[in-house]
Amino acid sequence: MNDLAKAVFASHYHFLLKAQNFHWNVTGPDFLEYHELFERIYCEVEEHTDEFAEHLRALGIYVPASLTEFVELSLLKDSDKYLDKESMVECLHKDSSTILKALLDLYNLSEIGKHYGFSSFLAERLSAHGKHGWQLYSSLI
Repeated sequence: MNDLAKAVFASHYHFLLKAQNFHWNVTGPDFLEYHELFERIYCEVEEHTDEFAEHLRALGIYVPASLTEFVELSLLKDSDKYLDKESMVECLHKDSSTILKALLDLYNLSEIGKHYGFSSFLAERLSAHGKHGWQLYSSLI
C-alpha cells in the first residue's frame, strides 16, 4: 500500500500543478470561463493536499517532498508547456480518470487494511475527482 499511496499523492499534487498551470495560461474568447474552471479545480485539490499528507504520515508513510520524487512517482505525464484550451481540458480529463482508478485501488487496499479513516478520506477524493471529470468532460462535448 505504501508505494501506491505515494504514487497517488504525487499524482494528486501533479494534477494540482497542471490545473494551476492551465488556469494561468489559458487563452481565447471564453478565457474567463476556463480560467475559473481550472481555478475551482486546483483550489479544491489544494484544499485537501495537507490532509492527504497527514493521513499518509498517520499510517507511517513518508510523504514525497521533492520535485524529483513527484516526477518519479506520479502516474501522470507532463504536458507541453502551452496547450490550447481544448487540449488542456482533454489532458486534465484524462488525468482525472487516471487518478480515479488509482484512488479506487488505494481505497480498496485501505479497506482491506482496516484503515477506515483513510478510506473515508479516499472516498471523498473519489467523489471530488469524479466531479472534476464530469465538469471537464462536459466542457469537451
